[in-house]
Amino acid sequence: MAETIPSQGRPLEMTELLTLLLEVSEQISSTLDIDELMTRMASIVKRAIDYEVLAILLLSDKRQELRIRFSVGHPPDVVRDLRVKVGDGIVGRAAATRKTVLVKDVQKEPAYIQSLPNVRSELAVPLIAKNRVVGVIDLESPWPDFFTDQHQNLLELLAGRMAQAVTNASLYRRTLRQARTLQLLNEISRELSSVLVLKDLLRRIGTLTKRLIDYHRFSTLLFDEQTQVLNGVISMKEDEFSPDACSISSCAWARQRASASPCGFLTLPPIAATSPSIPTHAPSWLCRSSITSVSSASLIWKARSRLTSRRSTSGC
Repeated sequence: MAETIPSQGRPLEMTELLTLLLEVSEQISSTLDIDELMTRMASIVKRAIDYEVLAILLLSDKRQELRIRFSVGHPPDVVRDLRVKVGDGIVGRAAATRKTVLVKDVQKEPAYIQSLPNVRSELAVPLIAKNRVVGVIDLESPWPDFFTDQHQNLLELLAGRMAQAVTNASLYRRTLRQARTLQLLNEISRELSSVLVLKDLLRRIGTLTKRLIDYHRFSTLLFDEQTQVLNGVISMKEDEFSPDACSISSCAWARQRASASPCGFLTLPPIAATSPSIPTHAPSWLCRSSITSVSSASLIWKARSRLTSRRSTSGC
């Protein structure tokens, strides 16, 4: 028995289409808040295409992967964990080719990456602003042959305006972040000249850093050149575990990653203390905690490494 496809609505008249495009320009150009912008974009598309599932994925130029920034119909774990490399799957192909990908039946598409059960058709349109791919807007339906050529043409018209709005909102967000960073550096400079107790100063710096980085733990370790040991000076944390000290050999997992640049970054899966997958070079405090990622930076003065500052995040 053939599947019954729900009504896809009548085609928009020219006057309706022009009215919609005008409203799109007004709606998305009147906000620079990227979360509000995404909500408005989803609402606008819903008026034109009665989708079941929507995802707006933004492109990371550095990692060359797409990540969901806003979605309707996806469970939280998919939104949090899904990463699609450029060229992979349907949305990855749309980003790589800079062209719309319309799949009538995903069960016949070998490259399809399943993020939800019972999806049968998909429409992915790249978001391109100033000749640069900034993301992909992706629609999915539980019915095969749901999306039409008219849906494709309409979404392509909307995508150009949305891409520019996303670019403006992202630029505004970066500008705000840079302003907050400069303000933080200015406050730290004032603290350096007014606080003379080392632990008080480092704790104050950790408090100020929390404004920009929502870390799970902030700790600073002082390097003893004679013993080749990093001794904990302060630790601002949310759990009971703290690295009081660690030798250079046991901390090499972080120091090696920081050797090529001032800051190293490592992502780890949640591990148990008895797990055979624990690296032999990982310090014991890491294996007893819920830490899943660590960012460490060496503080160097006159070519000598004196301190290491570390920010950690929890996988909980």
